[in-house]
Amino acid sequence: MKMGKGLVGGLVAGGVILAAAGCVFVTQSLWRPAEIKYKTAVARIGDVEITVQATGSLQPTNTVEVAAEIPGRVMSLSVKRGDHVKIGDPIAIIQSRDLRSNLQNAQQQVNNLTGNMQNFQRNVTFSKSNLDRYTALKEKGITSQVQVENAISQLNNAQFNVTSMEGQLASARVRLQSATADLDKENVRAPVEGEVAEIVNPAGQVINNFQGPPTIVKIVTTDVMTVYARIPEADINKIHPGQRAYFTILGQPGRRFYGELRFRDLNAIGRSVGNTGAIPDAEILYNVLFDVPNTDNLFLPAMTADVHVIMAEAKKAVLIPARALGLKRPDGLTVVRVMGANNRPIERNVLVGVNNGEMAEIKDGLNAGEIVVVPDAPVVKDDEGPKPLLGGLSAPK
Repeated sequence: MKMGKGLVGGLVAGGVILAAAGCVFVTQSLWRPAEIKYKTAVARIGDVEITVQATGSLQPTNTVEVAAEIPGRVMSLSVKRGDHVKIGDPIAIIQSRDLRSNLQNAQQQVNNLTGNMQNFQRNVTFSKSNLDRYTALKEKGITSQVQVENAISQLNNAQFNVTSMEGQLASARVRLQSATADLDKENVRAPVEGEVAEIVNPAGQVINNFQGPPTIVKIVTTDVMTVYARIPEADINKIHPGQRAYFTILGQPGRRFYGELRFRDLNAIGRSVGNTGAIPDAEILYNVLFDVPNTDNLFLPAMTADVHVIMAEAKKAVLIPARALGLKRPDGLTVVRVMGANNRPIERNVLVGVNNGEMAEIKDGLNAGEIVVVPDAPVVKDDEGPKPLLGGLSAPK
């Protein structure tokens, strides 16, 4: 049976149309739209703080200049730099010719007066014996009353001389004690317990006290150290005594040592020159001080301290990245986008606490473990385009 050309052509055309329609249907059915992935972060429990950072140094809280009370020559030193000394330990011997001469003179005067006293005492003994003899003779009528009275006068004079010499000898002995005490000033001893930090006048040095007592050594007490933090001019108005601060040292960068600010120096200590070295780039600095115990003897004089003065802090708070914060509303709340159950972000109003620009405390409106969207992160797509469900098919053009 023969078909007409028109019928055959119509069937072929219809088949092509049906095939094309089926291809489009299958292609659209096998491809899905691109899935958007959001950059997110999980709210967690942690600590956040706002601090003013500064460079500082550790110095002994107490430095004692051990001085000689007298001029002379440093004959010997009993210590060297770094030695630990206790109260009363010998430091140095100062030889003073004047003091030794004074002691010799005082001793000689005591010796002379002691000899005179012995002579006067013998005179008293002789005068008493002479008076007794004349008194006995007077009773026997052998001598006159004049002789007896002369003997009494001699005894009185001898006793007066002894009394006078007793006063002179007592004064001389006081001067001898004073000269002996002065000579002890040649021995310089430690007034405090600590470490010898510096030898100012070594052995053999001639010292004088024209401008005050000359320093022999310097002793530092290191049981408590003082942190000198150099605060820039831009931050000094934020700093006040009573604020908490902490620092780290190069040897233990992960360990914090805390203290409380006790002093803010109003006098500038100099300038911190910028990278260019030009004066316009310089910044005025101010010293801020706080003390820390040195119980483990970790701190040595002149150690570098990385200081942080705490402006605000929150402990065991709900934290999210500060970048996840959106606009702040007029009522003080801030908008964040939280991932919902259908994996789509929804807006939520939260109360923000301490925010240091990196992490922010959420005081209300968000729980630990919830996922927030970081809005300034780029949106990530699956392979940057639609993905086929079956292999070997190309995306429709």
